Amino acid sequence: IIIKKMINPSDRCQHISEIFNESIAKLDLVRRIKYYHLPCQISTLNLSCFYDDIHLCLCYDYHKQRFANCFEFDHNMTFDCLGQSVCQNGGQCFQDTPNCPKKSICVCSSCFYGTQCQFSTSGFGLSLDAILGYHIIPNVSIKHQSTIVKISLVLDIILNIAG
Repeated sequence: IIIKKMINPSDRCQHISEIFNESIAKLDLVRRIKYYHLPCQISTLNLSCFYDDIHLCLCYDYHKQRFANCFEFDHNMTFDCLGQSVCQNGGQCFQDTPNCPKKSICVCSSCFYGTQCQFSTSGFGLSLDAILGYHIIPNVSIKHQSTIVKISLVLDIILNIAG
C-alpha cells in the first residue's frame, strides 16, 4: 500500500498541552490516553496528528468516524544513521533497520536536493536544474517519471536538435 500526503503548515502536530485542558493533560498516561480519540473527532480542530512525551498519534477516518492511531515515538532520535550518514548540507539520514541496514535515504533541507543532498538551488535563478531537481526521481525509469520531467526531456531534445 502506498500512502501519499502533501504536508501543509496546518498539518503541524500539536502537543497535547495545546489541545487538552490542563486537567486532562496532567493525568497519568494510562488515564489520559483514553481521551486521545477526542481531538480527532472535533472537526473544528481539523487535526492530522498530535503528540505527547511518548507517543505520536495520527488521526484517520474509519467508517465516517475519526480515530487516533498512536504509537511510541522516540522524540530524541538522531538522523545521522548511527554516525555513518552520507547526507550533506544538513540532510537527515534514515535507514531501513537500525542493525545491518540495507538501505538509507536522505531527507534534504530546504534548497538542497539529490540522493545525498549534494545539490543546491541557491544562486540558480531559473535554471532547469533548480526547477526539475525536486521532480526527478532517482533510479526510476523515464516511463515512471512525472509528466513535467517527460515534457522537459522532450523539449530539451528538440532544442538540442534544433540548435
